[in-house]
Order: sequence, then structure tokens, then C-alpha cells
Amino acid sequence: MCEYRTNLSKLLTEQVEEMYHGKLAVFQTKIPKTVKVGEAIYSGQSIKKYAKGSSVDVAYDNLAKEICHE
Repeated sequence: MCEYRTNLSKLLTEQVEEMYHGKLAVFQTKIPKTVKVGEAIYSGQSIKKYAKGSSVDVAYDNLAKEICHE
């Protein structure tokens, strides 16, 4: 998960992308850090059921599409 609002997260993301570029798949899709994930887990539901259409739901969909096309 990625916290876009912090400089540390931005810096770490850039470093990982630079360090592993061409060595490992570093996906463009970033999963946002959100309380909805914890709430979904607590309620025993998938994020798709618990928060359909939320930013984290859309991000997981995009990641799945990115993985399937690689």
C-alpha cells in the first residue's frame, strides 16, 4: 500500500522503481492506503463487496489488469 501524501512514501516509491527497473516487474498501479481495507477485513467482506467503486477497489482492479497483461 502506498501513502501518496507523504514525501517519504514518494521517495521510497521512486527508489524502488529506480533500483529494480528492468530486474523485477514494478507495477505502475499503486494501492492507496485507506481504512476501507481494514473495515472490509473486519466485516469479512472483499473490498469489492464492501466498498465497490472506491479508490482502493479501482486500484485493485487496475493492478489485476496490469498483471494479466504482463
